Amino acid sequence: MTLVRYESAGHVATITMDRASAHNALNNALCDELREAWLRFHESDDRVAVLASSEEEYFSVGADVRDLPVNMWHAVPGLGVELDKPVIAATSGWVVGGAFVLVQMADMCVASETTRFIYPEGKIGTTAGGISSVLARMPHKIAMEFLLVGEEMSAERAYQIGFVNKVAPKGAARRARPGDGGKNRRQRAAGRSVR
Repeated sequence: MTLVRYESAGHVATITMDRASAHNALNNALCDELREAWLRFHESDDRVAVLASSEEEYFSVGADVRDLPVNMWHAVPGLGVELDKPVIAATSGWVVGGAFVLVQMADMCVASETTRFIYPEGKIGTTAGGISSVLARMPHKIAMEFLLVGEEMSAERAYQIGFVNKVAPKGAARRARPGDGGKNRRQRAAGRSVR
């Protein structure tokens, strides 16, 4: 694999998208390698996978418009490869379009405070079927606004609506893990109201 790194330590697989020259734009090659990584995870002794990016500014800019992936759904955890082990998305920077689908299909998400989610397809009048399950992953009216208006959503906002499990400081999303005993959520809820 050249665009996706698979590293295993302590029964945790870290699957890293590493097409930094194109900000991890999802093309056929990257999608094929993600599928191979999910297959490897499925067959491995690893108990959990962390999906991450090799760069801080972009998790992924979504589908590569110069090389649209034929079967992007193959790269999506739980869709392209059936998984019975949890996947945690560790996001930072921009999470755009198809990359948002990768994150929404993960079991949990730890987002760097730099994370910005956006699904611009509504603005250009195109979409694919994978995004429809967002309606089960965030409140209906917020999901509809996100899909139809196409404006960005911050990591903090995604946390407030329950799409993100934990917001980590810049550069720390890969190392942070959900399950801090609820302190993070209670502290944030006490200091901020849902906007």
